[in-house]
Amino acid sequence: MYVMSVQQLEPIFRHWEDKLDGSMAHINNPKIAVTFVRENGVKVFPIDNQNPINPASAIR
Repeated sequence: MYVMSVQQLEPIFRHWEDKLDGSMAHINNPKIAVTFVRENGVKVFPIDNQNPINPASAIR
């Protein structure tokens, strides 16, 4: 399980907004790629007993 802040998700939101500002009237069922989350998010589960991470503090 990963957590991401709004700032980390901004490139995805911007991409969707660009699509909507262009020729698309709507985006049907938009998704966030797992690779994007793994590369940019903070892994909080499974818990690392040597270095546990509080999800709330990971996105500040």
